[in-house]
Amino acid sequence: MAEMSLVGVVILNWNGLPQVLRTLDTVLASDYPSLCVIVVDNGSTDGSVEAIRHRFPSVICRLAGANLGYAAGNNIGLQLAMQFGAGYILVLNDDTEIASDMISVLVAHLQRDQRIGIVSPKIHLLNSAPARLWAVGGIFQSHRVTTLGINELDRGEYKDVNLDFVFGCAMMIRRDVLAQIGLFDDRFHFYYEDIDLCLRAKRKGYAVAWLPAATMGHLNPVNTQSVSRFKMYHYERSRILFYFKYLRGTDRFVFALVQILHVLRLIVRQFTRGQFAAAFWGVMGIVQGMFAGYEGGLK
Repeated sequence: MAEMSLVGVVILNWNGLPQVLRTLDTVLASDYPSLCVIVVDNGSTDGSVEAIRHRFPSVICRLAGANLGYAAGNNIGLQLAMQFGAGYILVLNDDTEIASDMISVLVAHLQRDQRIGIVSPKIHLLNSAPARLWAVGGIFQSHRVTTLGINELDRGEYKDVNLDFVFGCAMMIRRDVLAQIGLFDDRFHFYYEDIDLCLRAKRKGYAVAWLPAATMGHLNPVNTQSVSRFKMYHYERSRILFYFKYLRGTDRFVFALVQILHVLRLIVRQFTRGQFAAAFWGVMGIVQGMFAGYEGGLK
């Protein structure tokens, strides 16, 4: 390895006990020796902060004071890691388990290829047999986000895939990238902030990569049939805001019109599943996103 750059590991926690302890166990068992591990707590009430401080005294805990959302919460950790001089920052969910060599493999890849600004490891669903991918990443084109590899059997077909974005549950970001493009856009609150960050990096000329040689597991599947009101509201609101940020003129107007059909499909789908509250909050998220977009909330 050319140099032993400091890696800041930022883990956002919200009532993550006991999963966050397992995540930290694997991070601190990493074979990469130069780590600064930061846990940002988004207002947990389950005793996870006390448990982390007791079990892992070397881990830096920062209290957000409330549930600030994914983007704003992680930004606290990103800023702190940059202040400590981290050359690379790994953003990691609190329900993951990383391989002991994952960080070393990611760092080595970034050092070999200076064009890459953001890289993700291969993410498997924990305890899946045979091995299934959590997700690989995706492509943004023709006004559409296409996600690859969701819950698919790991057959190795994505080895050389070209991506526009990877996911924030596990992404290593070059410090220079954050210095140029800024942190997560916290106006998204939850969802799409990781896609937005990757697209901003690509606009600066950096590549976004997926590295199968680096591996980890993720506890939660991404395609469940049941969805909470909270997730439905924030997903739909962030989806609208995302497209209002990246579409202009006629494209934005056409997108807004298409949402009428999307609302009807959403209502039918959730009603069919008996999830009436989720349907209501999904529609509310769309409406709120529309108002925020038209009011110029995202430029």
